[in-house]
Amino acid sequence: MSGQAPQCAAAARTTAPWCARARAIAVTASFLCVLLEPPYGLAIIRSVAFGVACAAATYALWAERGQALPRHARDLVASVLAVVVVSLAGVGVSAQPAWSFRFWSHQLGEHIAIFLILLRFARPRDFYRFLVVLAVTVSALAVVGLVGYQTGTQVDVDRYTGPRASLMFHSYGRAALYIGRWAPLLVVLGALAPRPWLRILGLTGFGVCYLFTLFTFTRSIYVAVPFAVGLLFWWRRRGITVVVAAVFFLGLVSAPGFVGQRMRSFGDLLQSRHVSGERHLIWGSTLAMLRDHPALGIGYGWRNFELLYPQYRSPIATEKRLSNCHNLYLEIAVEAGLIGSLPNVWLGWCVLRRIRIVAEAVRRRTLRPPHEAIGLAALSSLFVFCVYSLTAVWFQSEGAADFWVCVAALDCVAAEVRGGGADEARAQRSD
Repeated sequence: MSGQAPQCAAAARTTAPWCARARAIAVTASFLCVLLEPPYGLAIIRSVAFGVACAAATYALWAERGQALPRHARDLVASVLAVVVVSLAGVGVSAQPAWSFRFWSHQLGEHIAIFLILLRFARPRDFYRFLVVLAVTVSALAVVGLVGYQTGTQVDVDRYTGPRASLMFHSYGRAALYIGRWAPLLVVLGALAPRPWLRILGLTGFGVCYLFTLFTFTRSIYVAVPFAVGLLFWWRRRGITVVVAAVFFLGLVSAPGFVGQRMRSFGDLLQSRHVSGERHLIWGSTLAMLRDHPALGIGYGWRNFELLYPQYRSPIATEKRLSNCHNLYLEIAVEAGLIGSLPNVWLGWCVLRRIRIVAEAVRRRTLRPPHEAIGLAALSSLFVFCVYSLTAVWFQSEGAADFWVCVAALDCVAAEVRGGGADEARAQRSD
């Protein structure tokens, strides 16, 4: 037995460098998958990156002899796995199980795999570098989107509002969410970045991104982004309020007059006869579906809602076909049913616990600079997600992987607040 110990130690020293490289490759490939999530036309490259991430993560786990997840993340992982099981049950009750399974594997399956890889292997500095790269990418995309909107090459023509900026998404709503949810991140860089060029990039990039969202005419983003930025000021840097207020003002002044009309239409949201304002009719039809399928819901995937909606549509509703109910929380309930929604509630509770921990640490200014920037970026982006979810469904579309990145980053910062358990465990694995 005594002779086996030196052999095990020698084997560990031999595999340690390769294990560290595998962890780095897994994390980098996972972040690349997130960056390539929108439809750039690079689906093959994204698929290769996802395969590399899974292979590298599998090797790293094998080299580490299957070490358990940190204790602080076990409740979060358990809730996520419960959501996976429930969604698979939803595939079984779907009207088109084969299509639902393919949709599940491409959307939720890949996103959960990326989330688990980042939760297991990513370090705070990895998240911070990703945020910097993401800030540059989003700013560049916002510029491209504005040019495309002005030239008419990247627009989504809506019969009620006219042309809307859509970037390469072919949908103004997805474009608004993708750019809008990361706009507060640029304010974080403008306030906390250690280098002047990053601060300049953050503030100018934020102005460009918010201006782009104005041209999408998406009212929920109009509200979500300013409130998220306001929370950033409340939590950390209030002195920058004047600069950001000026950016808001310039964006609103330079936007077309229809922006103001959309803002004023908030009061008529439930009375409008347009599809953007008849959500109370859609939600009533969705509740009727839920009453008829209370336990396990109608099944996983938007096609189930699309097939059933004509049977429950209100006679005075404008739209005859819809793929979702324009409310993420209600969509989860009707697809999974009351029983299937319980794991989603558990997941939400786990995320809310981490939000409370990180927000309190930010308010007290007890976080180190990298963790503070990561925590603020994750908090503000999750706030945009939550507000936008009141009037839209994004969880089964491009960009949903960003939500899981925010949750993984939030858990990383929460672990630091609760004693640095994640940093210590990862430091031990890298030694």
